[in-house]
Amino acid sequence: PRYHVDFGQYKLRKADVENVKPSDKWKLIEQGIRVSSLNDISEGDSFLSFRVYFKSEALDFAYSFKDQKPYLINEYVGKNMLPACTVRGITEDDLFYAVVEPEDLDNFQKETGKILVDGEIDPESNPYIITFKLGELVKN
Repeated sequence: PRYHVDFGQYKLRKADVENVKPSDKWKLIEQGIRVSSLNDISEGDSFLSFRVYFKSEALDFAYSFKDQKPYLINEYVGKNMLPACTVRGITEDDLFYAVVEPEDLDNFQKETGKILVDGEIDPESNPYIITFKLGELVKN
């Protein structure tokens, strides 16, 4: 295989998924006993981006080929460096793109003063797409 992601004691085992209803598998994930399989996998020049689910939460990771370590993108949301968002992928030149609900974008801009979208944000509009470079966030 090109990549191998190991969640240790939290990985889904064969016995967890064989002959089991999908709802039973998700109970293990919701309870924090297991981590879901990888979702939304995307590769750039310097990062591998993917999402997993654990304890009913979507966790977006970026594995750095250079540092050989994973970065939890959700931590940058918690530090007000990014708005609450759903990472959808990464371009070849490491530009991550994510979907942000209007309310989350508006709250982020008001709380941080960081303007990602000019003009008034309509709370009834469709989600916005933002882009960011993880390398710039990691430096801070």
